[in-house]
Amino acid sequence: AVAVGLVAQNLWWAEDPDTRVSVIQEAAVQHGAYREVKEVARWVGAHYDGGGILMDESSLLVTPVIGIDHAAYVNRATGPLFEATLQDPASEVRWIFMHREVETRVENESSVDRVAEAFVDAPDLLRRYVVVHETAAFVVYRRVDAG
Repeated sequence: AVAVGLVAQNLWWAEDPDTRVSVIQEAAVQHGAYREVKEVARWVGAHYDGGGILMDESSLLVTPVIGIDHAAYVNRATGPLFEATLQDPASEVRWIFMHREVETRVENESSVDRVAEAFVDAPDLLRRYVVVHETAAFVVYRRVDAG
């Protein structure tokens, strides 16, 4: 009876594993959500031509995908430099990689994209930048006068 039950359960799971097996369902959702940010990260890595990159690595977990020297990043780990760059990005970075909108439904404070939070409602801070790549959820800026 137990063997028949296990076989029946496995057959039921196998019919639609993306919705009936919670681990597979979670993996599928995460894979889909991560696909877009990885695409943008690959784009940044392919087009990077020097200069600092401002991004909040707490909400954009893609620095290995970009594939450049970690010294180029200005992020939460840089402490006071990160805070100063949020106030005046053009003085420190050539690139800005952020969410297009501030996510309000986050699990914890470290999931908030602080870069998006600083710039979404402050277009004057981005006046020396142009959008060089964008998707539905992400935007990449490059400083105009960098060269």
